[in-house]
Amino acid sequence: MSETASHLVDLFERATAEEVREADYALYLEITERMNQRRRYMAEGIEYLKSLIRSNDLKTVNLTLAVYDI
Repeated sequence: MSETASHLVDLFERATAEEVREADYALYLEITERMNQRRRYMAEGIEYLKSLIRSNDLKTVNLTLAVYDI
């Protein structure tokens, strides 16, 4: 996994963390900007996004969909 891809995972984890109470649109835009830098980052980000959507935790799924909505 590339450095930017691992940074993307960190951003996704911050955006969907258990302690998150409300949407952080600045963080969502940062995720989007990182994914748009290169095609490979987009593919890796989408794969991680898909894994988050498959979570059994409804809060994680809801926050992941909020990231996806941006």
